Amino acid sequence: MDTRDKILEVTAELVMRDGYNAFSYKDISKKIGIKTSSIHYHFPTKSDLILSLIQDACVKQNEIISAVEASTPIRKLDVFMDFYLSLARQGKICMVVALLSDINSMDSRVKDELKSFYELLINWLQSILEDGLKREQMVFATTPLVKATEIMSAVAMIPILSRIGTNQSFEQIVESIKNSIMIN
Repeated sequence: MDTRDKILEVTAELVMRDGYNAFSYKDISKKIGIKTSSIHYHFPTKSDLILSLIQDACVKQNEIISAVEASTPIRKLDVFMDFYLSLARQGKICMVVALLSDINSMDSRVKDELKSFYELLINWLQSILEDGLKREQMVFATTPLVKATEIMSAVAMIPILSRIGTNQSFEQIVESIKNSIMIN
């Protein structure tokens, strides 16, 4: 792994653990063991760093989408929801959620890229639901976009709620969401 990739990996960890405004280049340099000037060489500004981080996340998300493209809508939905459960187990929150909480302190390039990343996620979830309807494997009373937004809102909260040590079984919540739309 080259220096640029190490910087992005550590940044992703810090963003998903602490948020956008809670870390600096100094925090990254300490974790990797490089000077802050080395980070500035690859990413002149924090906005450049976050922009690259979001772009890399979009590439990885597209790889996941492609990898499960031939799967059933139910399998795709499992992949989508398992991501949020995994974050909760690791004490992290979704990068989109973490960055959205600090969106007012970001420049327009980052805001636009973050919006594109969110749209990638919500459009994928919407397409899963549309496919589920078409195959008569799912049913719900709203439009696929509204249902996708509802599901995204619910599962994106799971990692956040896990931080306060609730005794809720998040796996049961995910199963409840799936059971509410699946035809048995």
